[in-house]
Amino acid sequence: NETTLQSTEDKCIKKVCCGRNPFTNGLDDMPDEYTAIFQRSKGSSFIGWENPDTFFTEAQRSRICHEMLAKATYGSDTTKIGIERLLGNKTYDAAFPLHSGPHIAEPGTRAENERSALYREWGAWGAWYKDQPLDHIRTYFGEKIAIYFAWLGYYTHMLFLPSAVGLLIFIIGVLVAYTGGTGTAKELCTLADLEGAKFDCNVTSALDGRLACRDVLMCPLCSTNCDYWLLSSGCEANRAGSIFDNGATVFFACFMALWATFFLEFWKRRQSEIAFDWDLTDFEEEEERPRAEFEVKLKHKKKRPNPVTGIDEPYQDSHHYYSKIMAALSVVLFFVFMVIGVLFSIIIYRLAVGELLFK
Repeated sequence: NETTLQSTEDKCIKKVCCGRNPFTNGLDDMPDEYTAIFQRSKGSSFIGWENPDTFFTEAQRSRICHEMLAKATYGSDTTKIGIERLLGNKTYDAAFPLHSGPHIAEPGTRAENERSALYREWGAWGAWYKDQPLDHIRTYFGEKIAIYFAWLGYYTHMLFLPSAVGLLIFIIGVLVAYTGGTGTAKELCTLADLEGAKFDCNVTSALDGRLACRDVLMCPLCSTNCDYWLLSSGCEANRAGSIFDNGATVFFACFMALWATFFLEFWKRRQSEIAFDWDLTDFEEEEERPRAEFEVKLKHKKKRPNPVTGIDEPYQDSHHYYSKIMAALSVVLFFVFMVIGVLFSIIIYRLAVGELLFK
C-alpha cells in the first residue's frame, strides 16, 4: 500500500543521504487521537479543555469568530444582520482573520508560533524541496485550504514521471530531426543531395545565382512584390516541427492519457485517506449549519428537529416558504417571457425590413 511505499522510499533516501531524509520538514507530527464534535457540556472529555487559549486551533477560532460576526445584529432594525451585509453596503471594505504573531521568529523563543513555524518549514523559498506539513497547514488554515495544498503537492509529485518521459521523447525528437528527419522535413532537407542529372544544371536560380539543379525553384507566393523562392528554404522550419511531430509523440500522447486516468484514481484514494485521518468523512452531515442570517431572522419562531442531524433548528412554515418560491418564480418567468418577446420582435422587424428592401 501507499504507507509501505512511503516508508520504503524514506529508507532509500536515508541510505543515499547519510542517514537522514533531506526532504522531511522540521515540524513534529500531529498526535493521532480520537475526534468528536465539540459540545460544551462534555468539555471535560476533550484533551486540553482546561486551557481555552490553546484548545481550539487557529482555523477553528477564525470560524467561530466569523460565525459570531455573521449572526450579530446592528442598529434598531432586527433585519440588519451580519458582517456580510456591512461589507455589501460598503460600511467596511473587508473583513478577514488576523495572523497569530510575526511570520519570522527564532525556534524555541517566546515569539515562536504556528505561523512562523509554517513559514520556516513550508513557506520560505529555502524550503521548496521539503515535504508539506499538511497537519500543521490544516491546524492553521483549515481543512479546505489544507486539502487544496495536499492535491497540489500530490499533483506535482505525480508529474515527475511524465516530465521524465516527456524529456526523453523531446531528446528522441531532436536526434531524429537532425539525423535525417521524417516525412516532409526529410524530403526538403535532402534536396541538396539529389543528383544533378534530374535537372537542367545550366539554369541558375533567380535568387542568388546558385545552380537550380541543387534545388527546386518555386513560384512567388503573391502577385506583386514577391520573388521566387527555393523549396529547401522550408527545411529548418519543417525540421523544428518534426521535433514535436514524430512517431514518439504518438506514444507520449497515449502515455499521458493513461497517466491522467491513473492520477485521478490514485488521488481519489489519497483524498479518502486524508478525509479519514482528518475525520471529514461525515463532515457535511455533522458540521453543516443553517446560514447565520437565516438563523437570526427565525430565532423567535418555532423550531423543529433536523431530520438528518436531529438538532433543533429554526423552522419556516410552509406559507412563508411557498410565498417566497412563488415570488422568485414570478420574477424568473417575467424575464423569460420578456426575452421571448424581444426575440419575436427582432424576427418580425427583420422580416418587415426585408420585405421593404426586396419589394
